[in-house]
Amino acid sequence: MTKENFDVIPEFTKNKNGVSIKKCCASCALHDMYDYEGPRRKCKLNGKVVDKSDCCSKWVISDFINNIKLSR
Repeated sequence: MTKENFDVIPEFTKNKNGVSIKKCCASCALHDMYDYEGPRRKCKLNGKVVDKSDCCSKWVISDFINNIKLSR
């Protein structure tokens, strides 16, 4: 897999509850999980297998990640 379309420096954003979220494939709403000899992520946009730390300019926060709250 080439890294030509992925950012090198990680970016962070905050979800609706103020929790800091890393922009990456693991937190993106546009990935699908599948398991062929181990869990893998596949991008819904381009169909390529991606690593959890990859990120592209079309990143969208997933609903699950957007609803995370910090507990004290």
